[in-house]
Amino acid sequence: MKIAILFGKYGMGHQSAAIAIKEQIEKDLKNIEVITEDFIAYAYPGINKIMYDGYNLIVSKTPLIYTQIYKTMANKEDNSLNAQYLLAQIKKYIKEKQPDMIISTLPAVSRAVSLYKAKYKSSLPLITCITDISHYYEWVHLESNLYLVADESVKKYLVQNGVNRKNIRITGIPVKQKFHQNNNTQHANKFNVLIMGGGLGIIPIKKTFYEKISNQDEVHVTVICGKNKTLYQQLHNKYANVTVVGYTNEIEKYMQQHDLVITKAGGITLFECIFSNLPILAFKPFLAQEKFNAHYIEQNKIGKIMWNGDINDHIQSILNNKNHIQMKSNMQQLHSTLQLDYCKDIERILTHEKK
Repeated sequence: MKIAILFGKYGMGHQSAAIAIKEQIEKDLKNIEVITEDFIAYAYPGINKIMYDGYNLIVSKTPLIYTQIYKTMANKEDNSLNAQYLLAQIKKYIKEKQPDMIISTLPAVSRAVSLYKAKYKSSLPLITCITDISHYYEWVHLESNLYLVADESVKKYLVQNGVNRKNIRITGIPVKQKFHQNNNTQHANKFNVLIMGGGLGIIPIKKTFYEKISNQDEVHVTVICGKNKTLYQQLHNKYANVTVVGYTNEIEKYMQQHDLVITKAGGITLFECIFSNLPILAFKPFLAQEKFNAHYIEQNKIGKIMWNGDINDHIQSILNNKNHIQMKSNMQQLHSTLQLDYCKDIERILTHEKK
């Protein structure tokens, strides 16, 4: 049996979720070949890099414009030529790879497979994993045999739009197995704050923040700069109580060693923090998807959003009132409610279709 997990590199969340699902399947199920593939690269072999670079440029330079365009497009039924082109490409892909199931972490892939199933009366199983706390119609594809969603609000949205509630599992957004390990790390006397800017190291924090932190003996800050060499050089060995790290593949270790993380409200990062039991202080979100994630953080009291105010004041508020202790408790409660045995559903669906 072969399962193909298809994603796109619009941000790192879709690919990261794909890898996480692959790891979970390989852990829980036997005699199944699992492949992951960038379907956008497959469908647009000559221009996918330009597409990704253009996306990254728009998101980083004009996030408000991107958000408005996204809101408009994501809530419409896509009958464009692009959708028909992707249908042709998914037909080609299925013929070449012969998968017994497709798992999608990208709306465009779920749409293309759904169109394929409807047009060719195919029983090929499709599982859709929604990679944000998203309430957008682009994710609604009734040909999906199973949905993996982040929370109850996403499930409710899907049901309102015709999805059978029996076909929805609240799994959280899947994270890699290294985040599933229990953390018994004993922290030092200082309050340890982790700052992350993603792979590109985009961290909207001014120099004055680091200057103030240098005078606070009870707080230690670790900054992960990713591939941002300029930021690394600006901070390295410049401030007391500040440790600077470049690109790393061991994010889970840093999460386990800290009491609070300052980061953007990305879907994958949010659930990596939940699994690591690490409270979140999130930058003010601009992207539509991240606003839903931010509200989820606030509603479940697992962190704070810096809608306004000084970052140092936010940290001191969490530290002085020991809010992080309650946030950690809330995270443990959330974690305990997630349905992490979704591989049983995958096996059931595969067995049914095989018959």
